[in-house]
Amino acid sequence: MFSQEVTILGGGCIGLALAIGLAKQGVKIALVDGAPEPVKPVEVPDLRVSAINKTSEQLLRRLGIWENIEEKKKTPYQKMHVWEGDSFASINFDAPSLMLGELGHIIENRALQFALFQALKAYPQVSIKYDTQCKDIQQSDREVLLTLESGQPIVSQWVFAADGANSFTRRHLHLPMTYWDYDHHAIVATIRMEEPHGNCARQVFWGDGPLAFLPLDDPHLCSIVWSTLPDKAKQLMELSEEGFNRALYVASGSSLGELKLEGERSQFPLKMRYARQWLSNRVVLLGDAAHTIHPLAGLGMNAGLLDVAALCRIIEKSGIENLQWRHLRQYERQQKAQAQELILIMEGFKRLFADDVFPKKVLRGIGLFSVNQFPALKNIFARHAVGQQANPFNSL
Repeated sequence: MFSQEVTILGGGCIGLALAIGLAKQGVKIALVDGAPEPVKPVEVPDLRVSAINKTSEQLLRRLGIWENIEEKKKTPYQKMHVWEGDSFASINFDAPSLMLGELGHIIENRALQFALFQALKAYPQVSIKYDTQCKDIQQSDREVLLTLESGQPIVSQWVFAADGANSFTRRHLHLPMTYWDYDHHAIVATIRMEEPHGNCARQVFWGDGPLAFLPLDDPHLCSIVWSTLPDKAKQLMELSEEGFNRALYVASGSSLGELKLEGERSQFPLKMRYARQWLSNRVVLLGDAAHTIHPLAGLGMNAGLLDVAALCRIIEKSGIENLQWRHLRQYERQQKAQAQELILIMEGFKRLFADDVFPKKVLRGIGLFSVNQFPALKNIFARHAVGQQANPFNSL
């Protein structure tokens, strides 16, 4: 019988970050994930990247892994440009106006996961088990018994589930969930640009969805996230490389010069998922296991890291030996409210930019123009975009 104070299900970025945060407090941890062990990123850019804001950067620094992320895999951006493809509406802001060195960083997901994994291995009280699926969860008032596919049992006081959007934990415990299909598929790819990106993150809105250009280390490379209707996404995926390049050039408004696909492109459907119950006796959800949102603002990874910060703060205050259900109810209430706010904001953005109905176009134009023209309003918008509206990591 293998026993630890805490078991974390999920060895992605969120599960690893939580493990480090708790290990720094001296908590004995088992981390379990069915995927292979993270490996050092290859030279070719990863198709999946995250826009890590300043608040999340602060957490990663406090966890001691920021400097371990390979420099060419984390690209700072100093400017943001958002515009509507077929109107006058646009907004621009930059780091100097907020007295910052940069607005955030575009980080390849695999590079972040590998840096977290390497840091976690330094803690001797942590047992790491990749290539290992959990097949059963049984709870009592005092402990949780997990059974792995190998038959090995793990007993722990608490289980924190960061096992992704299709969470085994959530399904196994029949936790109720609200979800809807955004009726969008996201195409991700790496693009070579004729014009240098200038460390500017760009996003153009069209009636059928947004297209984001996220700067990478090479001044002529960007990662794109093109969210569009499923039928159009299918058509774009079936285009030849030359045809895709032409479609991308048109969608960018030709503002970045000639665009060329580098390597493969991939697509995935976009769904909103929201677990109505994040806490089941001694099992707690966080990250994508608890909530997923539209990627149009790049907030998914940042939202998961806020869950990590909240859990670490609560456990630090109580101590793992004195942690009680009521403490975790506080986490659930706080983070559910935050997730609900993000879901509503993303749904509002999606609906506002969802079509070319004339009244909506006028409203969008006036709204973006007003934000761009009034410094105080623009400053509020910018600080929310870079995660400066709150500072939840002070206690870590």
